[in-house]
Amino acid sequence: MYIESVPNRNSPPAILLRESYRDGGKIKKRTIANLSHWPTEIVEGLRTLLKGGRVAAADQETIVVRRALPHGHVAAVLGTLRDIGLDRLLGPSGNRCRDLVIAMIVARLIAPASKLATARMLDPLTAAFSLGETLGLGSVDEDELYVALDWLGERQETVERALDLYGAPVYVRKQIVHNLHVVRDLEARGAVFVDDENDVPEGETVVFSAHGIAPSVFTNAAARGLETIDATCPLVTKVHREAEIHHRRGREIVLIGHAGHPEVVGTMGQLPPGSITLVEDEDDVDQFVPRDEEKLAYVTQTTLSVQDTQHLVERLKARFPHVVGPHKEDICYATTNRQEAVRRVAPLVDAMVVVGSRNSSNSQRLKEVAEKSGCAFAVLIDRAANIDWSRFAHVERLGVTAGASAPEVLVEEVLDAFAERFALSVETVSAAEEDMFFPLPRVLREQAAE
Repeated sequence: MYIESVPNRNSPPAILLRESYRDGGKIKKRTIANLSHWPTEIVEGLRTLLKGGRVAAADQETIVVRRALPHGHVAAVLGTLRDIGLDRLLGPSGNRCRDLVIAMIVARLIAPASKLATARMLDPLTAAFSLGETLGLGSVDEDELYVALDWLGERQETVERALDLYGAPVYVRKQIVHNLHVVRDLEARGAVFVDDENDVPEGETVVFSAHGIAPSVFTNAAARGLETIDATCPLVTKVHREAEIHHRRGREIVLIGHAGHPEVVGTMGQLPPGSITLVEDEDDVDQFVPRDEEKLAYVTQTTLSVQDTQHLVERLKARFPHVVGPHKEDICYATTNRQEAVRRVAPLVDAMVVVGSRNSSNSQRLKEVAEKSGCAFAVLIDRAANIDWSRFAHVERLGVTAGASAPEVLVEEVLDAFAERFALSVETVSAAEEDMFFPLPRVLREQAAE
């Protein structure tokens, strides 16, 4: 190791701690630390030590020695859990309950103990090893661990649980979510995706997708003796209930959405034909003629662009001041948060990669938001194998985001692919902490409890 002073344009030189290493037949160097913020005398003292010299003790303590916590066994176990994908199975990063569960699993393997003792081993003041520090847990108490265990008990995917309970095959009407990786993974486990409930053999089990369905689909499934599991997203169900309430109160309903999207089809199917009018753009709003301007309401598809939707809502309100909207916005919180984060990052980067499938509405909207917010180049890809590397040869600042249904493993795959080709420094930008919980469908909760 050695210390090198590197010129820095219009600024003092950077003082870097570096080491040389051999890569094949070449000698290369890498930076271990930036020492620019260190006092000059400390830097020079370290330089002397690295050259084999001696440094006289100073009158005043200038270096604080911190307690080094055991780390090797933590890194080994934590690395293994990540290699097998357990962290990704539990959910996206940034969730404290998820991180506490991972910590408890690792701690159970390293030093089995009670929840109280485990909390003490993780807390920075009484830590027995580096696990809590590595996961960034901060202060930990016993009650938090029990909350995390309750959270873990509820974190099961609908289709996976159905496969466990009923065995393969389990039929799924439409794609459970619009993500190719998720669909293929479930197919490998025994799920069979069909376009219509009539394609499911009589007496079999069928899961209805997160996008929602019309009541007529339930009726038809029951007539054919199908065991049904409704995996409709609760946010979509909220839109259905709003539409029903408006209809009961005699209001004509405007649905802002995209024609043909499964969610739009399901929402319009909740009510008799003619009760809901779909508008996709400004022209649709301008041409719409309600039966009674005094009895009008609107709902929206949950995966739209926040800005575009707001623009259409404002235009609708300008034409029909008495139109009634939802008490809370209908757009999915995950969609809203991701769009806001992209809006912040887009002007700062040279390119934006959106991880998601092309048939995912919210993934397409993220790409559009990036382009409209000042990013010169935005691309939507399913996974790292789809990257056209020639488009990134001169990119210095890159943004990476993902659709709401894209597994985190695909995001990490993309980051790893860039790290193999470029020196990567990752900064996380989020618009809000996502801690909302949705329970499993009731039929699965009841059968799992038996």
